Amino acid sequence: MISAKPRMNYGSSVLANWGNLSNEFNREETVFIYEVDPEKGITYPIFSYRYPRPINAPGLVTIPGTVERIPVTEKLTIPMNMFFGVTGVLPAKNGKIHSLPPYDFGGNVDNKNFVVGTSMYYKVQVAGAGVYVGDSHFAQGDGELSGTAIEGSVNGRIQIILHKNKKLFRNQILESDTHWETHGYGYTLDLANHQAALEAVDFLTHRFHISRELAYSTLSVKADFHITQVSNRIVGVHCRILKEAYKELEKNEESI
Repeated sequence: MISAKPRMNYGSSVLANWGNLSNEFNREETVFIYEVDPEKGITYPIFSYRYPRPINAPGLVTIPGTVERIPVTEKLTIPMNMFFGVTGVLPAKNGKIHSLPPYDFGGNVDNKNFVVGTSMYYKVQVAGAGVYVGDSHFAQGDGELSGTAIEGSVNGRIQIILHKNKKLFRNQILESDTHWETHGYGYTLDLANHQAALEAVDFLTHRFHISRELAYSTLSVKADFHITQVSNRIVGVHCRILKEAYKELEKNEESI
């Protein structure tokens, strides 16, 4: 991603009725409105209101003045990490595909680390790739616990590069200056973590020509497994592989 900036200085975060703790809150939905200070790179909640919709009535517009705005008086400062929750390529299979979960072709991955200066690699599945971007966020924590991050309009700029004749991994791989990140998905965190770990083993053995046993060992002693999101039916885990740990092997490395 090349650049990202808010299109407007307000965003929203919902305690959604599909969030991880929704049953603990009797599935009552609350919306928090956040204001953005782009110069300081921070955001903070300014008020909340109860979202007055039936459980299964998406898209209800709340008219200003029809709900009580409850001011947030606590002084909170949230660092921004603007990114696109949904990015990917078109899938090989035909027919309707639900847009909520993440998949091997991308979609609603919601990795908060996909910020300006990082790259995400996808395997092309159809002619022309069909790259798409959306679901912009001002800030999100690993897990996206309540069901949403701070959802806000972002003007973003991305660069698309086609890498020919490269090894294809099952899921997308994120690269920053300090880490590679493999992804895993499943109906449980155990399944998602297992897939992210296997992807990491495959990545290291391909890139550095080391044994699977050595890759497995180094992942255990230095890699970090983070929960990507827990509220999109299929949950996600990303494995953060520290580049510095393999710097002595760089002369043998294969590009992604």
